[in-house]
Amino acid sequence: MGSNSQETASTWTARRRAAALAIGTFVVYNANLRYGGCGDDEYFRLLPIAFVEHHTLGISPFLELVRTGGKLPHYLIERGDRLVPLYPPTTGILSIPFYVLFRVITGNVSSLGFAKFAASAMVAASVPLVYSTGARRGLTPRLAMVLAVVYALGTPVWTSGANVLCQHAPGAFLVALVLYACSRLPEGASWSAVAAVAGATLVAVRPQSLLLVAPLVAWATLRDRSALLRNGALAAVPILPLVVYNLVVAGHPLGGYTLVIGPQDFGLNPAYGAAALLVSPGRGLLVFCPVAVFAFAGALDGLRRRDMFLAMSGAGLVLFTLFLARYRYWYGGASYGPRFYAESSPILVILAGAWLQHRVAERRRDLRASAFLVAAAIGIGVQAVGALGYPCSWDFKPVEIGHATARAWSVTDTPVSRCLSEGLRFGGWDLYSTDPRLLP
Repeated sequence: MGSNSQETASTWTARRRAAALAIGTFVVYNANLRYGGCGDDEYFRLLPIAFVEHHTLGISPFLELVRTGGKLPHYLIERGDRLVPLYPPTTGILSIPFYVLFRVITGNVSSLGFAKFAASAMVAASVPLVYSTGARRGLTPRLAMVLAVVYALGTPVWTSGANVLCQHAPGAFLVALVLYACSRLPEGASWSAVAAVAGATLVAVRPQSLLLVAPLVAWATLRDRSALLRNGALAAVPILPLVVYNLVVAGHPLGGYTLVIGPQDFGLNPAYGAAALLVSPGRGLLVFCPVAVFAFAGALDGLRRRDMFLAMSGAGLVLFTLFLARYRYWYGGASYGPRFYAESSPILVILAGAWLQHRVAERRRDLRASAFLVAAAIGIGVQAVGALGYPCSWDFKPVEIGHATARAWSVTDTPVSRCLSEGLRFGGWDLYSTDPRLLP
């Protein structure tokens, strides 16, 4: 009786912590009263508005608004009499429930602040999943809380996920859900189905993110091969509608990506690409999220200890990095730091936490634990600069980053230094003002 009472109390305590993390990070994300979009997000912002106000899953009602000098934006491709979106519509579709709620509460959905609310809510919902995954993997409640805060505020998920409505917001949530489901595999085979559906939905959001979770989902499914057909059928649920949509709209099962991206875009020297992705001052993951160095160490630890959860998580991170290292657009366009790694942030902190847990268990708390805390503090500071200073002029001046990627290696002119020099500031309540151009 006593043990049951203690277990119930412990469960409620964990749930309260998880709820506090979700609510607290949501408040922090929205406290800057700023929106961090720079163009790519426009399609995802307009799609739910078009659905709620015009009952269509396309942004044709806003074509004249998005044209610049008579030209279509880069995310719309003309093919005969059709307009093909470059990106899958899944992010916009997943945002529709938020916009329906906004419509019911406020009477309109045209405010830019609503896009920020939708993105930050999705990312905030991933924070308790990271906390719970860490706790289920054996971390102390205090260490699991620390990791969740580091994930929320010290990784690219803050500036590239919660601060702008694009693929990274639902992507981070879905990666966190895959990790959480895999951490519960010992409790029953049904959790492998959750991992499979979450992974498939991630593919529908951003196909290349499959590399991040494919090793984990494959491992989870193959643990119980009798679930292979079931998991495959469930995974098809979010994928098949997108394939049909792509065939109808773009004439190809992979959609608009295939119209502008091909094998010719993956000829970058992988050594250069990996170095640029990891350590360049303008886009390096280890610069904008220093705790990532402990993530790679955690993956190696998992491999040595034959911990398949950690090994498969690390494998996904390595596969994703190798893919990006060949990609000519590795810098991610206009963004604050390594936005392509935003979805990988849950994996980064879980791996880093495993490394730290192992060191604490061996009573190596001194220098290594201190190094982790210093790295976490630096990462939070760097992300806070982006939350309060981006967009800034670095992506476009003196030359657009896409036309001079060598700028990413400058140590005297970086996104961080430029945002600081141009001033950190809170936005204003006009973020939530009505935009009459978007009203029917």
